[in-house]
Amino acid sequence: MKKILTAWLILLSISSFAMDFYSNGIPKINVSKEIWVKSMTQLYNLDRSVDISKTRIELSFRPGQWDYYKLLQEKIAKLHPIEGNRPTINLFISNSKNIDKEQNIGIAGGTGPLSDAQLLGELVEYSDPSLWNRIAINLYSAPPPRTFRQRLIRGTL
Repeated sequence: MKKILTAWLILLSISSFAMDFYSNGIPKINVSKEIWVKSMTQLYNLDRSVDISKTRIELSFRPGQWDYYKLLQEKIAKLHPIEGNRPTINLFISNSKNIDKEQNIGIAGGTGPLSDAQLLGELVEYSDPSLWNRIAINLYSAPPPRTFRQRLIRGTL
């Protein structure tokens, strides 16, 4: 019982630590990217040396925060050099609270190390800022295996 209580208190303290930097699925504006990435690394146990391929991360960002995602992907790549051992990330980017009136764009990422983060950065950097009042992006970054059968076996569907 004592071990369960201790584990629960540790999980609660990590979660509250992460929530200091992350509110309603969006990184708080006054938090540096490095501190936010550290909090996500702790919250999702990304720094453990075992296979984290069944870990699923759900994130929501504003368009100007895409580089938080890039830094998180760089950290994951450094901690887990084997692509197949990385987590699946579902990222939603929107500038508007009125999502129903936006056009949604889906991107299937996971095509290579940091390729989806690079594509996202170019979309944000080279698009007209007013465009972000009308569109939302849902990026699904899935490391190998990528076929339906392989994903089913892996348990990440």
